[in-house]
Amino acid sequence: MKKLILIIGVLLSSLIAQAQNTIWFTYEPMQANVVGKQFLKKKGEQVTISGVLNSPDIRFKDETSSTSQKMEFQRSMALGLKFFVGKSVKKITIDAKNVVKTDIITGWDSLKAGTFVYSALKADSVKIILEKETNAKLEPAKLLDGIKEFSAISDASALNIIKMVDSVNFATKHVMSAVVDNPEVYYVIQVAKISENYGPSNYYINMLGKNVDTLRLSPSNKATQLNFPVVSNEFKKTLGAIKVDLVRVVTSGKAKLVARYNDNSKVGPDKTETVEIPMFDEESWDNPSFLIHKYFMGATGVKELFLTIKAQLIGTDILISEATLTYPERRLEIMKKNQL
Repeated sequence: MKKLILIIGVLLSSLIAQAQNTIWFTYEPMQANVVGKQFLKKKGEQVTISGVLNSPDIRFKDETSSTSQKMEFQRSMALGLKFFVGKSVKKITIDAKNVVKTDIITGWDSLKAGTFVYSALKADSVKIILEKETNAKLEPAKLLDGIKEFSAISDASALNIIKMVDSVNFATKHVMSAVVDNPEVYYVIQVAKISENYGPSNYYINMLGKNVDTLRLSPSNKATQLNFPVVSNEFKKTLGAIKVDLVRVVTSGKAKLVARYNDNSKVGPDKTETVEIPMFDEESWDNPSFLIHKYFMGATGVKELFLTIKAQLIGTDILISEATLTYPERRLEIMKKNQL
């Protein structure tokens, strides 16, 4: 059984070049618990991943694969087998039972920027049927050369597999079949990339004003200047311009500090929203990364407003000594072969 699993692993890693828009990859080392692990490199048709998860809080869910995903699973394996045996085999049949797709269900925008396994396919069992050409012979030396050309495996591993294939008596058996039962191991994976950038220019704003070190909010000066984070063209077309300031609000005789930002999707003339900035203690604010708001662009884009704030409550006034706004944009993209 171990030899059968090994042969499938090498065959899958030796796929013939497919269309450049494919989003499914073979990978190594072949393993269980692959979803969420970081991408390392791509060599030929094979992706290499690490054993490190993108995030320790990442969560997954298994679901029955779609018909198209099962077909992709079987097509990929058949292509690998066809390359491995070449002209010796005239027909390859793959029958995968209970193909399962594992997906990440943690919100992607909470994951770290980088490239990682986004989903993967496994099966309860895989039956392989090879039907040989009438007078075909398997030549181990040629098979070894072919494997080494398309796959970064050791000579010893390749020779072990060749011995097993060569031991199959095609002279008397025109059909060879093998069943691999390992429902925990994934055979093909989908790779995604989360990109993060801060816009085409400076990625932060001093909300107090240029070269201003402190600012006192009071009854006569209730808000900071209006700030305009840089927005990429893609987000600007969807969201429009972003405006944000800090405002002093008095409730029951106590001053509160709120961030005010615009939401162009709101109905009515007032397009603004506010969020209160929590105090560090009874007399101060001190937060290195307060999230003011997330602007979503469809299911794969998000722009975030983060505030670094330090301020002191003086009576009903608020003395701000730092108010730095950063505004990263994050995008999720399912990677195609020619993008890795």
